[in-house]
Amino acid sequence: MGPYTFLETVCIYGYSLFVFIPMVVLWLIPVPWLQWLFGALALGLSAAGLVFTLWPVVREDTRLVATVLLSVVVLLHALLAMGC
Repeated sequence: MGPYTFLETVCIYGYSLFVFIPMVVLWLIPVPWLQWLFGALALGLSAAGLVFTLWPVVREDTRLVATVLLSVVVLLHALLAMGC
């Protein structure tokens, strides 16, 4: 599998954010620990989708480089999710 184009990468990221739409609806339940649980679940599902989708592209690199790249993607994604 070849590298993704820029547009494909943007689409992958956009589709990974879809899980946050139901999460925002579930946030209407006024229980703080449940809201955090929904947020963590949405973050986990979204990050897993990103990792599984981007793994075929980065696995051709060394294991260290692939791990660092995917860790940075997940870290930045977690910061975005916490910003919600």
